[in-house]
Amino acid sequence: MGALRSIVPVLLLIGIVPPLPAQPTTVAKAKKLPSHPGEVALVDEGQRGSVYRSFPSGQRLYTFDADPPGRSACSVGCAMAWPPVLAPSDAVATGDWTIVTRSDGNRQWALKGKPVYTRFHDAPDAPGGEAVSPSWHLVPYTPAAATLTVVKH
Repeated sequence: MGALRSIVPVLLLIGIVPPLPAQPTTVAKAKKLPSHPGEVALVDEGQRGSVYRSFPSGQRLYTFDADPPGRSACSVGCAMAWPPVLAPSDAVATGDWTIVTRSDGNRQWALKGKPVYTRFHDAPDAPGGEAVSPSWHLVPYTPAAATLTVVKH
């Protein structure tokens, strides 16, 4: 077997044994998933990309234009309609996720400094908050992983 293994490259070189045709292989580009808190899930939604949802309810997340950096301006009645995504007392910041302290003393998750909320009336597959108020925005999708076609020789 060792002699055969050593002669095959020579036969390929002088053209006696033709090389096998290269076969295209499709591989997914490696994509590191961002870290996120346990109260939030990153859900892959195919070609649209991935999106953060509250866990375990599955509702989409929103940010509020009136929130100053690192603070929540949504309290009392606002917080009933737009429940904040609360962080447990032992939670620690991770990746793009930080924690802000609300005026009621509760801790709330923030993505890139913006506190995040759900909407009381939303169903997981039917977010409608942007239609209700121009001050509320769905947390956008993160791009889908690219697919590459690689030809191996």
